[in-house]
Amino acid sequence: MVKYDIVIKTRYDFFVGNKIKWESYDLTKLYLHNNCNCWYDLYDDLSFNDMFAFSSPENMNIYCDTFDNLDKIYKENFTRFSCESLLAFHLISNNIDVIPL
Repeated sequence: MVKYDIVIKTRYDFFVGNKIKWESYDLTKLYLHNNCNCWYDLYDDLSFNDMFAFSSPENMNIYCDTFDNLDKIYKENFTRFSCESLLAFHLISNNIDVIPL
């Protein structure tokens, strides 16, 4: 079984222009690109951008498990439907310490 120190999730349309010094980050936290300028975010301050994120494998498993937990999220009376808001709610509900980049 392969084990990783860090897991990076990015969308195919995202470009990282600077070298990242991975060793300078505390991987008990989840780091993400947080530049949400979406029309629905004007009315909702609970949103995390889904373009780029990295953390420990344990945190990233929770991050990547958002879709599989949609039923649970809605049962907890979360009714705002945007992918950024669902992601934020899921991470906060799972006590993930999120640091915007």
